[in-house]
Amino acid sequence: MRGSLRIRHQASCPASASGRTKDPRACRCSPSVQGRVAGVARTLGHLQRGWLAADLIAFEHRLADLRGLVLEGRPPPPARVIMLAEFAGPWFERIAAQVEMGRMSPPTYNKYEGEWRLYIGPAFGRLPLAAIDQAQIVRSCGPAWPRA
Repeated sequence: MRGSLRIRHQASCPASASGRTKDPRACRCSPSVQGRVAGVARTLGHLQRGWLAADLIAFEHRLADLRGLVLEGRPPPPARVIMLAEFAGPWFERIAAQVEMGRMSPPTYNKYEGEWRLYIGPAFGRLPLAAIDQAQIVRSCGPAWPRA
């Protein structure tokens, strides 16, 4: 189980064309580098604009660390902890777009937004996504939640 590095270019980059992903001469962006080992994928970082093939060596070391964690059965740490409030903002933007396209009714959006503003946001908004489980919900809201 070796794993693999994947370079992800921006859509406007000439190197994003099929078959040119590892060609630094064609790259005009600062691509992200992803590591994959046995179904576990993590973004390992970004290459600098004007990168060279030798710059991938540092990412090979990070891939080896990821492979070691997977082989030991330990979950790799997340790249960044995301709070529920950070996740909810873009989510509400996406469902607002659904309302504008007519795929969701405005009262449904209003209900979701109201539940977030009155109940969910104050109780869970500052918590990391991974920390929210059934036990946390019961501790914060009591056994009667969710309400009917």
